[in-house]
Amino acid sequence: MSLTTDVKVLGNSPLLKHGDQSSFLRLVLSHAALYGMPPQVVALLDDLGAILGVYNHQPLSKGQAAYVAGPIVQWQTSRHQPAVERIEEMRELAHQQRLHIAFGGGPDGHMVGTAEIVCAMGNLHKEFDMPPEYYDIFIWAASDALSIITHESVPAILKTRGWKVVSDDDVLRPTGRLHATYQTISLSIRREAIASMEGHQENPRRYSRKIAEQYLKDYRQQLADMDGMTEAELAGFAESSGSNLASADMLPVSKALLEVYIQRIERMFPELVNDQQIAEGAPA
Repeated sequence: MSLTTDVKVLGNSPLLKHGDQSSFLRLVLSHAALYGMPPQVVALLDDLGAILGVYNHQPLSKGQAAYVAGPIVQWQTSRHQPAVERIEEMRELAHQQRLHIAFGGGPDGHMVGTAEIVCAMGNLHKEFDMPPEYYDIFIWAASDALSIITHESVPAILKTRGWKVVSDDDVLRPTGRLHATYQTISLSIRREAIASMEGHQENPRRYSRKIAEQYLKDYRQQLADMDGMTEAELAGFAESSGSNLASADMLPVSKALLEVYIQRIERMFPELVNDQQIAEGAPA
Protein backbone atom coordinates (compact mmCIF):
# COMPACT_ATOMS: atom_id res chain seq x y z
CA MET A 1 0.00 0.00 0.00
CA SER A 2 1.58 3.28 -1.08
CA LEU A 3 0.57 6.72 -2.21
CA THR A 4 1.37 7.73 -5.75
CA THR A 5 0.40 10.64 -7.94
CA ASP A 6 -2.83 9.81 -9.74
CA VAL A 7 -2.99 11.59 -13.10
CA LYS A 8 -6.78 11.72 -12.88
CA VAL A 9 -6.56 13.39 -9.47
CA LEU A 10 -4.04 15.88 -10.84
CA GLY A 11 -6.33 16.70 -13.74
CA ASN A 12 -9.25 17.36 -11.42
CA SER A 13 -7.33 19.59 -9.03
CA PRO A 14 -8.91 23.03 -8.47
CA LEU A 15 -5.41 24.47 -8.88
CA LEU A 16 -5.35 23.40 -12.53
CA LYS A 17 -8.71 25.03 -13.13
CA HIS A 18 -7.12 28.42 -12.42
CA GLY A 19 -5.31 27.99 -15.73
CA ASP A 20 -2.11 29.85 -14.83
CA GLN A 21 1.51 28.84 -14.47
CA SER A 22 1.80 29.72 -10.81
CA SER A 23 -1.11 27.48 -9.80
CA PHE A 24 0.43 24.61 -11.76
CA LEU A 25 3.74 25.11 -9.96
CA ARG A 26 1.95 25.01 -6.63
CA LEU A 27 0.22 21.81 -7.70
CA VAL A 28 3.63 20.26 -8.45
CA LEU A 29 4.97 21.41 -5.07
CA SER A 30 1.98 19.93 -3.25
CA HIS A 31 2.63 16.53 -4.84
CA ALA A 32 6.38 16.71 -4.23
CA ALA A 33 5.63 15.95 -0.56
CA LEU A 34 4.66 12.42 -1.62
CA TYR A 35 8.17 11.84 -2.95
CA GLY A 36 10.13 12.92 0.08
CA MET A 37 10.46 16.69 -0.29
CA PRO A 38 10.39 18.12 3.26
CA PRO A 39 7.47 20.50 3.86
CA GLN A 40 9.93 23.19 5.00
CA VAL A 41 11.54 23.07 1.55
CA VAL A 42 8.14 23.24 -0.15
CA ALA A 43 7.27 26.36 1.86
CA LEU A 44 10.65 27.92 1.10
CA LEU A 45 10.30 27.28 -2.64
CA ASP A 46 6.83 28.80 -2.58
CA ASP A 47 8.22 31.89 -0.85
CA LEU A 48 10.97 32.17 -3.47
CA GLY A 49 8.38 31.98 -6.24
CA ALA A 50 6.58 34.96 -4.73
CA ILE A 51 9.78 36.96 -4.10
CA LEU A 52 11.15 36.42 -7.61
CA GLY A 53 7.85 37.27 -9.29
CA VAL A 54 7.24 33.76 -10.63
CA TYR A 55 3.78 33.71 -9.07
CA ASN A 56 0.98 36.08 -9.96
CA HIS A 57 -1.03 35.30 -6.84
CA GLN A 58 -0.55 36.29 -3.23
CA PRO A 59 2.14 34.56 -1.17
CA LEU A 60 1.29 32.52 1.88
CA SER A 61 0.72 34.51 5.03
CA LYS A 62 3.21 34.13 7.87
CA GLY A 63 0.84 31.76 9.67
CA GLN A 64 0.12 29.71 6.55
CA ALA A 65 3.83 29.35 5.77
CA ALA A 66 4.48 28.15 9.32
CA TYR A 67 1.53 25.75 9.09
CA VAL A 68 2.82 24.27 5.82
CA ALA A 69 6.29 23.75 7.30
CA GLY A 70 5.12 22.59 10.72
CA PRO A 71 5.04 19.02 12.03
CA ILE A 72 2.04 16.73 11.78
CA VAL A 73 0.24 17.01 15.11
CA GLN A 74 -0.35 13.97 17.32
CA TRP A 75 -2.57 14.14 20.38
CA GLN A 76 -2.50 11.78 23.35
CA THR A 77 -5.10 10.74 25.90
CA SER A 78 -2.38 10.95 28.55
CA ARG A 79 0.89 12.87 28.49
CA HIS A 80 2.66 9.63 29.50
CA GLN A 81 1.16 7.70 26.61
CA PRO A 82 3.67 6.80 23.87
CA ALA A 83 2.78 8.07 20.40
CA VAL A 84 2.30 5.31 17.85
CA GLU A 85 3.07 5.82 14.17
CA ARG A 86 0.24 3.90 12.57
CA ILE A 87 0.44 4.35 8.79
CA GLU A 88 3.31 6.21 7.11
CA GLU A 89 1.13 6.78 4.05
CA MET A 90 -1.33 8.61 6.30
CA ARG A 91 1.36 11.13 7.26
CA GLU A 92 2.35 11.59 3.61
CA LEU A 93 -1.28 12.18 2.67
CA ALA A 94 -1.64 14.60 5.60
CA HIS A 95 1.26 16.71 4.27
CA GLN A 96 -0.16 16.67 0.74
CA GLN A 97 -3.67 17.63 1.84
CA ARG A 98 -2.22 20.40 4.01
CA LEU A 99 -0.40 21.84 1.00
CA HIS A 100 -3.48 21.62 -1.22
CA ILE A 101 -5.53 23.53 1.34
CA ALA A 102 -2.82 26.16 1.92
CA PHE A 103 -2.41 26.70 -1.83
CA GLY A 104 -6.15 27.03 -2.46
CA GLY A 105 -6.67 23.62 -4.03
CA GLY A 106 -8.35 21.77 -1.17
CA PRO A 107 -11.94 20.51 -1.12
CA ASP A 108 -14.60 23.08 -0.31
CA GLY A 109 -15.02 23.69 3.40
CA HIS A 110 -11.89 21.83 4.51
CA MET A 111 -9.84 23.70 7.12
CA VAL A 112 -7.43 20.78 7.57
CA GLY A 113 -7.14 17.51 5.65
CA THR A 114 -8.87 14.33 6.74
CA ALA A 115 -5.54 12.49 7.03
CA GLU A 116 -4.24 15.19 9.36
CA ILE A 117 -7.24 14.67 11.65
CA VAL A 118 -6.53 10.94 11.68
CA CYS A 119 -2.88 11.56 12.58
CA ALA A 120 -3.87 13.97 15.36
CA MET A 121 -6.56 11.74 16.86
CA GLY A 122 -5.16 8.29 16.06
CA ASN A 123 -3.63 7.85 19.53
CA LEU A 124 -6.75 8.88 21.43
CA HIS A 125 -8.89 6.24 23.10
CA LYS A 126 -12.65 6.30 22.79
CA GLU A 127 -12.98 4.69 26.19
CA PHE A 128 -11.18 7.52 28.02
CA ASP A 129 -13.37 10.60 27.98
CA MET A 130 -13.37 11.18 24.20
CA PRO A 131 -16.60 13.08 23.46
CA PRO A 132 -18.84 11.15 21.05
CA GLU A 133 -18.82 14.00 18.52
CA TYR A 134 -15.01 13.82 18.41
CA TYR A 135 -15.24 10.12 17.62
CA ASP A 136 -17.74 10.86 14.85
CA ILE A 137 -15.29 13.36 13.34
CA PHE A 138 -12.58 10.71 13.50
CA ILE A 139 -14.81 8.19 11.68
CA TRP A 140 -15.61 10.75 8.99
CA ALA A 141 -11.94 11.66 8.50
CA ALA A 142 -10.57 8.12 8.71
CA SER A 143 -13.04 6.67 6.19
CA ASP A 144 -12.16 9.39 3.66
CA ALA A 145 -8.38 9.13 4.17
CA LEU A 146 -8.36 5.33 4.07
CA SER A 147 -10.45 5.44 0.90
CA ILE A 148 -7.76 7.58 -0.75
CA ILE A 149 -4.92 5.34 0.41
CA THR A 150 -6.50 1.94 -0.23
CA HIS A 151 -8.70 2.91 -3.22
CA GLU A 152 -11.66 1.25 -1.47
CA SER A 153 -14.99 3.02 -1.39
CA VAL A 154 -16.04 4.82 1.76
CA PRO A 155 -19.13 2.54 2.19
CA ALA A 156 -16.88 -0.54 1.96
CA ILE A 157 -14.52 0.85 4.61
CA LEU A 158 -17.43 1.71 6.92
CA LYS A 159 -18.88 -1.79 6.54
CA THR A 160 -15.53 -3.56 7.11
CA ARG A 161 -14.83 -1.61 10.31
CA GLY A 162 -18.37 -1.47 11.59
CA TRP A 163 -18.44 2.33 11.58
CA LYS A 164 -21.58 4.38 11.21
CA VAL A 165 -22.13 6.82 8.37
CA VAL A 166 -21.01 10.39 9.06
CA SER A 167 -21.76 12.61 6.07
CA ASP A 168 -19.89 15.61 4.71
CA ASP A 169 -22.95 17.72 5.46
CA ASP A 170 -22.78 16.72 9.13
CA VAL A 171 -19.21 18.03 9.31
CA LEU A 172 -18.72 20.74 6.69
CA ARG A 173 -22.04 22.55 6.47
CA PRO A 174 -22.29 25.48 8.90
CA THR A 175 -25.60 24.03 10.11
CA GLY A 176 -24.23 20.49 10.42
CA ARG A 177 -24.40 18.82 13.83
CA LEU A 178 -20.61 18.31 13.91
CA HIS A 179 -19.48 21.54 12.26
CA ALA A 180 -18.59 23.37 15.48
CA THR A 181 -16.60 20.36 16.67
CA TYR A 182 -14.81 20.16 13.32
CA GLN A 183 -13.86 23.83 13.57
CA THR A 184 -12.53 23.34 17.11
CA ILE A 185 -10.42 20.34 16.09
CA SER A 186 -9.13 22.02 12.93
CA LEU A 187 -8.17 25.27 14.65
CA SER A 188 -6.41 23.37 17.42
CA ILE A 189 -4.37 21.37 14.89
CA ARG A 190 -3.42 24.46 12.92
CA ARG A 191 -2.50 26.52 15.99
CA GLU A 192 -0.32 23.73 17.40
CA ALA A 193 1.53 23.27 14.11
CA ILE A 194 2.07 27.02 13.70
CA ALA A 195 3.20 27.51 17.32
CA SER A 196 5.80 24.76 16.95
CA MET A 197 7.53 26.77 14.20
CA GLU A 198 7.75 30.02 16.16
CA GLY A 199 11.46 30.79 16.40
CA HIS A 200 12.31 27.35 15.00
CA GLN A 201 15.52 27.12 12.99
CA GLU A 202 13.67 25.28 10.21
CA ASN A 203 11.02 27.96 9.83
CA PRO A 204 11.29 28.77 6.08
CA ARG A 205 10.72 32.48 6.66
CA ARG A 206 14.07 32.66 8.48
CA TYR A 207 15.79 31.87 5.18
CA SER A 208 13.48 33.54 2.68
CA ARG A 209 13.67 36.79 4.66
CA LYS A 210 17.34 37.22 3.81
CA ILE A 211 16.61 36.71 0.12
CA ALA A 212 13.56 38.97 0.27
CA GLU A 213 15.59 41.75 1.89
CA GLN A 214 18.11 41.78 -0.96
CA TYR A 215 15.49 41.59 -3.71
CA LEU A 216 13.40 44.29 -2.08
CA LYS A 217 16.43 46.57 -2.04
CA ASP A 218 17.14 45.80 -5.72
CA TYR A 219 13.50 46.29 -6.76
CA ARG A 220 13.33 49.64 -4.98
CA GLN A 221 16.59 50.78 -6.53
CA GLN A 222 15.50 49.73 -10.00
CA LEU A 223 12.17 51.54 -9.60
CA ALA A 224 13.96 54.68 -8.38
CA ASP A 225 16.36 54.53 -11.34
CA MET A 226 13.44 54.37 -13.78
CA ASP A 227 11.63 57.39 -12.34
CA GLY A 228 12.11 60.54 -14.41
CA MET A 229 13.68 58.76 -17.40
CA THR A 230 12.63 59.57 -20.94
CA GLU A 231 11.24 56.86 -23.18
CA ALA A 232 14.58 56.47 -24.93
CA GLU A 233 16.42 56.30 -21.60
CA LEU A 234 13.96 53.73 -20.30
CA ALA A 235 14.49 51.62 -23.41
CA GLY A 236 18.24 51.76 -22.89
CA PHE A 237 17.80 50.99 -19.20
CA ALA A 238 15.68 47.94 -20.01
CA GLU A 239 18.31 46.68 -22.47
CA SER A 240 21.23 47.22 -20.11
CA SER A 241 19.41 45.61 -17.19
CA GLY A 242 18.66 42.50 -19.18
CA SER A 243 14.93 43.13 -19.40
CA ASN A 244 13.01 40.87 -21.76
CA LEU A 245 10.56 43.64 -22.61
CA ALA A 246 10.06 43.94 -26.34
CA SER A 247 9.60 47.70 -26.51
CA ALA A 248 9.59 50.90 -24.50
CA ASP A 249 5.78 50.89 -24.74
CA MET A 250 5.78 48.01 -22.25
CA LEU A 251 8.00 49.75 -19.71
CA PRO A 252 5.16 51.26 -17.67
CA VAL A 253 3.95 47.67 -17.20
CA SER A 254 7.43 46.81 -15.97
CA LYS A 255 7.28 49.63 -13.44
CA ALA A 256 3.86 48.47 -12.37
CA LEU A 257 5.18 44.94 -11.92
CA LEU A 258 8.07 46.21 -9.83
CA GLU A 259 5.58 47.92 -7.57
CA VAL A 260 3.60 44.69 -7.31
CA TYR A 261 6.75 42.74 -6.39
CA ILE A 262 7.67 45.34 -3.77
CA GLN A 263 4.20 45.32 -2.22
CA ARG A 264 4.17 41.52 -2.21
CA ILE A 265 7.46 41.29 -0.30
CA GLU A 266 6.37 44.02 2.10
CA ARG A 267 3.23 42.02 2.91
CA MET A 268 5.34 38.93 3.54
CA PHE A 269 7.85 40.81 5.72
CA PRO A 270 6.30 43.98 7.22
CA GLU A 271 9.41 44.46 9.34
CA LEU A 272 11.38 45.24 6.16
CA VAL A 273 9.14 48.28 5.62
CA ASN A 274 10.04 49.57 9.07
CA ASP A 275 13.73 48.93 8.41
CA GLN A 276 13.48 50.99 5.23
CA GLN A 277 11.71 53.84 7.05
CA ILE A 278 14.38 53.89 9.73
CA ALA A 279 17.14 53.90 7.09
CA GLU A 280 15.49 56.88 5.40
CA GLY A 281 15.06 58.75 8.69
CA ALA A 282 11.27 58.43 8.79
CA PRO A 283 9.46 57.48 11.98
CA ALA A 284 8.96 53.69 12.24
